[in-house]
Amino acid sequence: MGSVYKARDQRLGRLVALKFLSPDLVDSPEARTRFEVEARAISALSHPNIAVLYDLLEEAGQPFLVLEYLAGGTLRNQMRGRRLPYEQLMDYARQLASGLGHAHERNILHRDVKPENAIFHTSNQLKVTDFGIAKLAGARAITSQGDMMGTLLYMAPERMSGQPADQRADIYSLAVILFETIAGRLPFQGETPAALLHAILHDEPPQLPSLRPDLPDALRQVVERGLAKDPDRRYQTMQALIRDLDGASRASAGLPEEAIATITLPIAISVSHTRRRIVLGAAGAIAAAGAGLAVWPMVRNWTGGVTQDRKGLVLLPLESLSKSPEEQAFGAGLTEILASLLSQVDRFQKNISVIPTSEVRRQRVDSIAGANRLLNANLVLTGSLQKTPEGVRVVLNLVDSRTLRQIASRIVLLPALDSQAVERQLLSAAWQLLEFGQPPPAGPFATSAASPKAYEQYLLGQGHLTGYDGAASYEPAIQALEGALRLDPNFPAAKALVAEAYLNKYRALNDSVWLARADSASREALALDSRLAAAHVSRSLVDRATGRHAEAIAGLQRALELDPGSMEARRSLALVYDSANRPAEAEATRQEAIRSRPGYWPNYADLGAAYAARGDYGKAVEPLKLVVTLAPQNASGWRNLGVLWYKMGRWKEAAETLEKSIGMRPGAQAYSYLGTVQFFLGRYDDAAASMAKGVELAPKAPTLWGNLGDALAMVKDQAGKAKEAYQKAAFLAEGQIALNPKDANLRGSLAVYRAKLGDASRALEETAEALRGAPEDVDVLYKAARVYEMAGQRGEALRVLDRCLRRGYSKVELDADPEFSRLRLDPGYKRLMAGPK
Repeated sequence: MGSVYKARDQRLGRLVALKFLSPDLVDSPEARTRFEVEARAISALSHPNIAVLYDLLEEAGQPFLVLEYLAGGTLRNQMRGRRLPYEQLMDYARQLASGLGHAHERNILHRDVKPENAIFHTSNQLKVTDFGIAKLAGARAITSQGDMMGTLLYMAPERMSGQPADQRADIYSLAVILFETIAGRLPFQGETPAALLHAILHDEPPQLPSLRPDLPDALRQVVERGLAKDPDRRYQTMQALIRDLDGASRASAGLPEEAIATITLPIAISVSHTRRRIVLGAAGAIAAAGAGLAVWPMVRNWTGGVTQDRKGLVLLPLESLSKSPEEQAFGAGLTEILASLLSQVDRFQKNISVIPTSEVRRQRVDSIAGANRLLNANLVLTGSLQKTPEGVRVVLNLVDSRTLRQIASRIVLLPALDSQAVERQLLSAAWQLLEFGQPPPAGPFATSAASPKAYEQYLLGQGHLTGYDGAASYEPAIQALEGALRLDPNFPAAKALVAEAYLNKYRALNDSVWLARADSASREALALDSRLAAAHVSRSLVDRATGRHAEAIAGLQRALELDPGSMEARRSLALVYDSANRPAEAEATRQEAIRSRPGYWPNYADLGAAYAARGDYGKAVEPLKLVVTLAPQNASGWRNLGVLWYKMGRWKEAAETLEKSIGMRPGAQAYSYLGTVQFFLGRYDDAAASMAKGVELAPKAPTLWGNLGDALAMVKDQAGKAKEAYQKAAFLAEGQIALNPKDANLRGSLAVYRAKLGDASRALEETAEALRGAPEDVDVLYKAARVYEMAGQRGEALRVLDRCLRRGYSKVELDADPEFSRLRLDPGYKRLMAGPK
């Protein structure tokens, strides 16, 4: 394999690892190309359990990788000479599976999973290293028997038979590690490579209970399935393994259900391209662990009472047995249709609440245990589909998420993709699984396609749009939906959905052509079927994007008349009221959402987020404290509470809370938040250290580099490093602005970096452009004030600060910012601060 060296990054004062391509491969054009291709692929990975790749460089013709330096030792060191406790080994296995699963979702295989390639960042955080490079280097560099043995010990049988590796080979290797950590020995052994090869291909592993009698049966099943010699009998995805591992973990812990039930509140806090300013919003996710109903009296004034026996139902995407991307998208689309049909459950069954699939995606729930842990769901509907000559075979399973016990199962054969027949069959099967008796009277279905082929294309488009992730998904969604419309030009549901796909492309590219197409398609959908709720929602999205708030509100109100159970339509209505500066109606809408579904936690969270967004922090405290009361081990909850303390000027509490969050799960934003608090506390050395850790985790974020520069500028003898940080921030910001010239917030940040680098004229030009693009944005105004003050234009600084404060910017933050220390002596500043609160 290649050589690895420990080095110090003199610019940032951090330790890194340098990995060089083996000398005998340096002159191979093919090896160098593959090395670079692999490196670029790995650089796209961003996961707390994957080692960070900072850069691919070359010196004197020798390419090398600059990697995160991990000082905690390998998993092999932890395993040596002892068997790990179950709680610890399952935690390690889950971390490795999560990191590998993240890579698999991006079509990157590891191919050399072993304890030596799992290294600790901290005492509890484990990271996978050497993605893909091991196979490249090993092709010619493995020469010693010891090296070969080290690889064979964890190699899947199909790889030894010359078959191409897929993600199931990594699953096998992880199962070997799990066996080894449980038993203190490997499942297969041999004195020579040939003997070991024979054992892996032909022998059965020892029975784990004979080696460790206290082994929970659920964990034994996970290991045995992972070690299956036939890849088709193994876990097919890491997500499936994680699901069962979570179940085994819970079973082995023996905890009461109240101690492990979980919910998630959809309140998010993000930097939003600002320097030090932290914004609370209603998008994103905060995971929280539940502690039963004892906490509900805290929010009784919002709920008017909570129905305690109401069950939450989560739908997980139907899994394609063929694993083809097209069938996976088809399954996701069919899941969305079923969820839409079940959204009317609340009208007929008062003890069941169907959690919107949009919330399932926001919380990244991909397993039954995750539905319980992250969404506090009692029931989970899972399933699979397979296309056969007779039609599409769908298997639906209803599972109790607390016990992982399957309650019931139904098989549905869809002989032809007739839209109304498909939806009636699916709804009938789900209704029977839930023991509701006969499904509700037939009403207008979500879709009405003229041909099965058009309906199939519609489902594919729905599935691709469901997994929206930039160009990788909106393009195939558009292609499929336009294909459906070529087959059936009068397909209203496809018109409504393609309008949303066009709108996503407009948001990604900032090209008004796509906004015009979205506008046209949404109008055509309404003209085709004015009773289709989805058409009104689609039209309202376009109206909101173009600033026609009154029209967007009317459209969403009509959508709710047609589909009263749509939580997403109600949530969108509140957001449009926010955009239209109608806070009283936004709050009333959120209160109505709570009354329509008592006990549904995202509604409480949205209300709390709205209070925070308008600066009513006192009212926002309760829901954020509720998160950490329910989820004392949830990092996001502590992080968001820390940000709230920051916004309230409670610096010490903010620092302690953010440190607790980082101790649970380090993250770039959390480090930046902590550095921000330390900055305002005057702890500049600590702030610089925190900001540097944030940059390590997100090296391509210009705002984090700018924050690092701000902190270093306040540390003695660090002016040079501060300048380098500002230069890096400016470079990254310019690159992003080239892709999105209308990003006024980032342009405002670039202006600050230019001012910090002494280029006042360019800073003022960028500031003027940012203010033209977003004249009312408080973050743009705040950055403009910083630039004007640095440029010696005190009057302009005070003028924009006045506008900034009138729009709700924190006086606490302004009073603590050391950059305004001289400005605070100005009588004009004192008049501003004495003005209306």
